[in-house]
Amino acid sequence: MRTALVVSADEALRARLRHSLDGRAVFAVGSDEEALRTLRFTAVDLIVKEATPTREVPVFIERARQICPTAVVVCVLTADSAPEDDPAVEQADFVLLHPFSASHFQSVLRQAEEKLRLLQEVSALRSTSRRLPEAPTGPVPGDSGPALDLPSDVLTRMVKEFAKALSAGFDI
Repeated sequence: MRTALVVSADEALRARLRHSLDGRAVFAVGSDEEALRTLRFTAVDLIVKEATPTREVPVFIERARQICPTAVVVCVLTADSAPEDDPAVEQADFVLLHPFSASHFQSVLRQAEEKLRLLQEVSALRSTSRRLPEAPTGPVPGDSGPALDLPSDVLTRMVKEFAKALSAGFDI
């Protein structure tokens, strides 16, 4: 995860999150409009959004995913909002309750990085599967199977060692 966008009206929270995201390119903005403008010009891997007011968070997340569909979204909920009733909980990838410790935030960042890595692997696999021609599923006529270009004495030793390994496993 190389780039992050921090969206918060609270300057202290922005500074704390920016400090916790050390080693990454961090764009910190104070409003949703600025965040969406930044997303249009900059590809980000992580969006950390303060969920106040909570009624506007699902709309923001939906618009942000339209612009940057691969970004992982972390919502920071305030202590006075009820997390189980909050619509931001359903839309965000991860939720962080404020106040939070640095170790808790780092844990959420590790989970977000893992999710981002998995998403990138899936998209890479999908793109390679589209480029590869379909492999035949059944046996090809005239194909004798995988060829081993080894001398017969080497194959004999290999089979003997394999048999010894199997018999030792069964003797235990």
